[in-house]
Amino acid sequence: MATSTASARPQWRSPTAAKPFYDRDPYRRQPWHPTFAYQFDEHGSLDRRVAIRLERLGRMRDCARIAGAPWTATTGFHPADDHPPRRIDRWYATHHAPDAAVRSLTVVDQGTVGYCTAHAHAPVVLELDHTAIAR
Repeated sequence: MATSTASARPQWRSPTAAKPFYDRDPYRRQPWHPTFAYQFDEHGSLDRRVAIRLERLGRMRDCARIAGAPWTATTGFHPADDHPPRRIDRWYATHHAPDAAVRSLTVVDQGTVGYCTAHAHAPVVLELDHTAIAR
């Protein structure tokens, strides 16, 4: 990833293309907290190795981007979470899956489900058109 001369933070570029990542940098402009340390690689950049392996090498595609879903945090809103709101829960489609098969992707609001999951992750619901897969 390229870094800016004005900042040690990475420029958030997609690992699969020249377009920006769907996810913004959640730690940008955040005051440092020691629990953030494991989110960064050995060079001080946000660790995107898993996304790069899935999206570039594995040719997986983020269903939120395919569905045109608005960016919505899936965690980071629980009072005990020191991290900023961020989207770490996601669905991926293989490169063989047609875009038409992904009908919608919705993050269920905490007001609806409360803090029902470990570490207060919001459920992510993916609606598929099974007939599009069968074509």
